[in-house]
Amino acid sequence: MQTALHKKLQTQENYSSEEIRWLLNHIGDPDATIRDELVYQSFNHALLEQRMALGDFQWLVHEVLERDLLFFRQEEQG
Repeated sequence: MQTALHKKLQTQENYSSEEIRWLLNHIGDPDATIRDELVYQSFNHALLEQRMALGDFQWLVHEVLERDLLFFRQEEQG
């Protein structure tokens, strides 16, 4: 999946539901290369360039809110 996502950053193709799920599940990956260089950049690419289907975007918003990812570990980070 990592290789496919790295390649996707260089294209104008939409992200699949499977790719979006993988990215979401690796937001807090301990490997900085995955977390910072792949997940962060892929979400920027997908969201800012509108490279995901509306249904996938709605699913992503629901999951982020359901998992409370916007404020994850905020008390530890400040």
